[in-house]
Amino acid sequence: KMKVLLLFCLIAFALCDVTSTNNTCATGTAVGAGFTCPAGVTAAAGEFGWNKDQTIAGGATNCYTFDLSDADIENDGSFVLALRQGDDGNATSALKLNAVGNGASVVCVELPAAAVEDDFDFYCNPAGNFNNSLAVYAVNTNATGAFGFDFYVDYNDGASSGCTASYVSSSGSSIWLWVVIGVAAVLVVVVILAAVGGFIYMKKKKSSYQLYEDA
Repeated sequence: KMKVLLLFCLIAFALCDVTSTNNTCATGTAVGAGFTCPAGVTAAAGEFGWNKDQTIAGGATNCYTFDLSDADIENDGSFVLALRQGDDGNATSALKLNAVGNGASVVCVELPAAAVEDDFDFYCNPAGNFNNSLAVYAVNTNATGAFGFDFYVDYNDGASSGCTASYVSSSGSSIWLWVVIGVAAVLVVVVILAAVGGFIYMKKKKSSYQLYEDA
């Protein structure tokens, strides 16, 4: 019973040890609606979902392009943008993640001061504002400090007015979550095997007593 209790505690800890905030950048967006990738910076192809293990130099801007033909867009749904440190990241609020949609709408997210690893900041905007074009810019306002980070871009069928952390897919979460789940699965197997072994042992022991009494 103690092993089973420990199992549930481990799973609960793994699933609950993530803090999410639903905020735009406190100091405003780092780019304007007409922003374009700086000269000399090559834009990278982004993916819908979590883009993991990104790096950015001090004072730099990363540019990401997206092929909207790969997205499932409901115009009355939401465009979702999120940012986290990730497994090996160290991003702070100095990193501003900006999405520019249809050349006009801008969404910006940044991490709160106490954020660690899988803690993420997210924000939603009506999908109709991001249904013709989409570009994402990570802007490091720290001139000297390089950062590692993960970012999330996707569309959700839910309305932007009801935007919650559930709009952000959990896929791509920290490897430690899967480690804990793996350990929990092993514990389940151990408990089951112990229960089966105990049952067989007690049955054999009972049979031995019965044979002794019959003799």
